[in-house]
Amino acid sequence: MKPTTRKRYERIRQAAAHMIGTMPVMHLYAALARDFGYSEEHIRRILSKTMHEMQKNAPP
Repeated sequence: MKPTTRKRYERIRQAAAHMIGTMPVMHLYAALARDFGYSEEHIRRILSKTMHEMQKNAPP
């Protein structure tokens, strides 16, 4: 994977970490897809490894 792609994916993960717990997950995927210009499916694939961890650490 190219370094620029890694950085872009990290920005997506950081944005998701800030948004988690503020809206339902499906809305989060849609918002990130709109903001970053990807499909919702692609966002789901990017976040699939870290989403479970983020949900456990989200504020109540």
